[in-house]
Amino acid sequence: MAKLINRVVPVDGSVNLRELGGIATTDGRHIKTQQVLRSGSMSGITLRGQQQLWDYGVRVVIDFRSLSETQMAPDRLPGEVHYYHDPVYAMTAGDQDTAWQRVKDFFGGGKKTKLEHFHYADGLAGLYQQIILDPFSQHAYSFMFQQLLANTTPGHSVVFHCAAGKDRTGMGAALIEKALGVADDLIVQDYLLTNLVLGGMSEADVTKFLADPHVDSRVTRMNLMQGEAAAMPAIFHAIDTIYGSFAGFWQNALRLKPVQLTALRQRYLE
Repeated sequence: MAKLINRVVPVDGSVNLRELGGIATTDGRHIKTQQVLRSGSMSGITLRGQQQLWDYGVRVVIDFRSLSETQMAPDRLPGEVHYYHDPVYAMTAGDQDTAWQRVKDFFGGGKKTKLEHFHYADGLAGLYQQIILDPFSQHAYSFMFQQLLANTTPGHSVVFHCAAGKDRTGMGAALIEKALGVADDLIVQDYLLTNLVLGGMSEADVTKFLADPHVDSRVTRMNLMQGEAAAMPAIFHAIDTIYGSFAGFWQNALRLKPVQLTALRQRYLE
């Protein structure tokens, strides 16, 4: 089994900011460095950290957090960075009517996926399955892929993040890695690295970034849970069961065409 190295990017004030660059694919290629990164909260980035982000090539930031999270702890980014609020959880999206209308527009009234006979796993894995099969969350991840496809300038990178960089970000990273051809065992390892990274934080830092009393309690509970090895295989099982394959998921859930997946691999692999 291949091993991942700790790919934390040392940016002042960041939390769990890591490269996807360097991860190997099943066909012997690797994800390019300084192209796509994952992170936890970016609300503590210092002025020095903002310059480090810019120097590293960060030009797009996608924020998966809820409206309340972004209001209480806004990202601190270089002024020239393109920032997108792209909430993953429908329950915390703020303007529910507008948010759901975007989803309806996105899906164009197409055939609904039937979930009545799907049995969700226990614990965190089951929560992840519900999220990955939710049309609202799928819309958010589709937007993430569209931004990755739009990032065509050499030396420019995209960061996607939530609060801990574990749940919403972990699923986003897993989808990107799956699309690029990373083996499932490496996807699980990358997801579980968050436990190691956050395990090195002080209790005060964890409380500051992950246990904000102003944030929806359901989100806080998930943020404070450790990642579970069964979580990623669970979402892969849910996708295979409901959509028949990842090919079906890309096309029918995230609205990604085969030509776009090919372009993604050409852009982010070497």
